[in-house]
Parts: sequence; C-alpha cells; structure tokens
Amino acid sequence: MLSSQSGDIDVITKVPVPNILALASLAYRTLWIPAAVGHTLLESVNSPLDWLTLLLVTEIEALLAHGVRSDYVLDEDELPFIRGRLRFDHSSIAARPGLVPCEFVDFVSDIPENRILKATLELLAAHHLLPGLKRR
Repeated sequence: MLSSQSGDIDVITKVPVPNILALASLAYRTLWIPAAVGHTLLESVNSPLDWLTLLLVTEIEALLAHGVRSDYVLDEDELPFIRGRLRFDHSSIAARPGLVPCEFVDFVSDIPENRILKATLELLAAHHLLPGLKRR
C-alpha cells in the first residue's frame, strides 16, 4: 500500500515479519539477519545500500560455501602441444614455428556470472559502508 501524503511505502505481509531484512531473508530462503545487525543497518546513514550489500554478501557467502560456479568455456590458444582441435585456418601457423593453434574447451570458474559478482563487490568496496560490512 502506498501512502500518498508521507511518501512512505507500507508493506503488509501475510506472515508477521518484524522488518524488511527479515522479509528479504524469507524471500531468499536464507537465515534471518540478527536483530542487532538489523538495528545497526536501520540507524546507518546509507541504510538502503548497506541493506542490499548485506543481502548480496550473505548470498555470495552461501554460494562460496557450496563452491564457486564453473562452466565449460571455449578457448583458443597457440600451444607447444596439441590440445583439442587443430586450427588449420589460423594465420599464425607459419609465423610462429613450434606453436600449434588449437581450439579446446576448459572447465573454469572465470564465467560471466562470477565476473558480475566480482565487479559488484569491487564497486561496493569503493562506497562508504558500515565497517563490519566492508570487512565481511
């Protein structure tokens, strides 16, 4: 429900939820954020950014507990041995003797999802956050 006079947004839940952080914990199906942390976040100067950062960091910690996501990525390189498929159409076959242009698939964690998470954390590190949250 939107209150037009004060500009506040009132969220009415079907289940009694003490604050927006507890509601987010239900939505993400994670552990509830302790009340002391919630009160600190509510009193912070930059509370929405701190709230979202805490939720993001909590989710990333849960992801890391299960291991970083990895995927198969197509790669091309010039190697001193044959790996995967030979690239006969490559222009450097005669230019670099001893190296063979190859195309192969590698199972790596350097995938777009992990790059986005890393870039987001680096961006947040440049902002003014609560000291404990910044360390975490």
